Amino acid sequence: ACEDGEILQPLGEALDREQYEIVAANQLADALLKFQDLQPALLIVDVSSWPEGWALLDRLRSDKAGRALPVLLIADAMRAEDVDRALPLEVKGCLTKPCRADLLAREIESILNRFL
Repeated sequence: ACEDGEILQPLGEALDREQYEIVAANQLADALLKFQDLQPALLIVDVSSWPEGWALLDRLRSDKAGRALPVLLIADAMRAEDVDRALPLEVKGCLTKPCRADLLAREIESILNRFL
């Protein structure tokens, strides 16, 4: 879930090469519908370029199925307030931008291995 097309396209291409199926959403309602329809194994949320990212996480964590979903945050920088907000939401990982595709793929694999 991200609004920044400059991030979505290259990361999507890199993750596609790693054979991950990628579904993007850049609006809160669209992201919630896709979550319900697809039941993804992992959610990646860019909280710095997409203000609705935190609202998406709040909504998902209020739902039984959404509470179990592993989440990886992407941010320009992890400020103290971001950490304070992420901890109760049980975020499983965080990367700062710009993030290299190989590091993103490695973090995704690590999260999936630990939580699925």
